[in-house]
Amino acid sequence: MNLTSNVIALVTTALTLFYSCNSKKIKVDNDLSKEGLIGDVVFVQKKAAFDEAKEFNENGMMTKEIVFMPEYDLYQETEFVYNGNKIIKDIDIRSTANVGFLTYVGNYIYNSDSQLIRFEKNLDDYIQTKDYKYSNNLLVEEVEKLKEYSLQTKYYYSESRIDSSILIQVDLDGKSDSKEIKYYDQKGKVIKSIYINSAGDSAIGFRLYNEKGLFVEVKNKNKNENLKSVYTYEYDSVGNWIKMYQDGKLYAERSIYYKGSDYSFAVFQINKFKSSLNKKLKSASAVANNYEPYQDNSTQSESSQQQQWVNCRTCHGQGVEVCSYCGGSGKVKCGNCDGTGIWGYNKKTCVGCGGKGEKYCNICSGKGTRGRCTRCDGRGQVLE
Repeated sequence: MNLTSNVIALVTTALTLFYSCNSKKIKVDNDLSKEGLIGDVVFVQKKAAFDEAKEFNENGMMTKEIVFMPEYDLYQETEFVYNGNKIIKDIDIRSTANVGFLTYVGNYIYNSDSQLIRFEKNLDDYIQTKDYKYSNNLLVEEVEKLKEYSLQTKYYYSESRIDSSILIQVDLDGKSDSKEIKYYDQKGKVIKSIYINSAGDSAIGFRLYNEKGLFVEVKNKNKNENLKSVYTYEYDSVGNWIKMYQDGKLYAERSIYYKGSDYSFAVFQINKFKSSLNKKLKSASAVANNYEPYQDNSTQSESSQQQQWVNCRTCHGQGVEVCSYCGGSGKVKCGNCDGTGIWGYNKKTCVGCGGKGEKYCNICSGKGTRGRCTRCDGRGQVLE
């Protein structure tokens, strides 16, 4: 259930990726334990660089994940379908400029040992895939293929405990674009990471955790900097954190709802934004696609018969919808550092983007387009 990676990924989700610290053993108790939540949690709403909400069933498995950024007209909702505690399908709804909302379905494939071996999702003009390999009941390799690049991760163990991992981003020509190496403690938490970008520049991060498994100190250094940030928390009566501070400043906060509590208003507010955004996007679509339906020449007036095929103004004759979020470049400003390459109160090098200030666009998965142009139906021309 990777948000991004991919998610909107967001958009990131650089904080999620940077502090991802779950063990890569096959079986995990449930999603609540993966999230570090205790008690009978049924719904969590978080506000940080982006807003997110997560809903859990009675088995502690995530049934819905929502990521949204109202200021950018972004919304992504993923519903997870289970067979017992085994996820078999996800239904992904994403906001799309000049269209409204598009839906994508992801399928999870398992082997005879109930190990996840493949994930695939049809995204417009290509299929996103993830393939998994195991050895001695442990995940040892994961390969995610997108349109413009692939992510190859290998996991290494010591006595069945994850010890390190190496993630390599590879472009279409097979050239390594960047690399990230992680080292884990005995609880499967990342304690050290080394990021190396395509230019060979590197950044090293170190993390310390408290007794609850939450990071409390993060150090980052490269050839020019040696910086540190300290994190503190406020907890609710159950023991889950509800406010996170970075160097004394509020960084993120959560509203946590437990079994028997009413979170309908929180859901109502999210659905209200979703409905409003859908109307806004469809209205923009009507403006962008303001043309009359095609009619047979035999029924057209003399003036209409003088119409001719011209390049579509929406797609400029390309036949595909350019991603409005990244402008067709396939890359966007890193949300973790706001495109500066420097992250945090102490101005350290952003590990999320390696100091480059940009990441692959999560809305179009780095390909720069959102599929066939709806105005010209992919022809590249319209009759005017």
